[in-house]
Amino acid sequence: MNASGDSNADRETDGGYEAKNRQIWNKLPPLVSHHRKNNIVTGKPGMSAYSENTSSLAETLKLFTTDNILNKICHHTNAEHSSHIPKL
Repeated sequence: MNASGDSNADRETDGGYEAKNRQIWNKLPPLVSHHRKNNIVTGKPGMSAYSENTSSLAETLKLFTTDNILNKICHHTNAEHSSHIPKL
């Protein structure tokens, strides 16, 4: 039992508070850490020079995918669909 008479209360320690399950909770928030230079985005958000001239979703998609990738997507989509069609 602590000074207030409540045996269920968390116990105060030097670094913070100790819960009943012995978890230590810090009194102060963690120190702010600095990010590496390679994690900082410096570019302008939004469309790039490549995508500014596209007028449709299909044109934009073509900037990121090749015909080979689209053919593979179609092949596997058709294979998945045909596996769900009952055989007669």
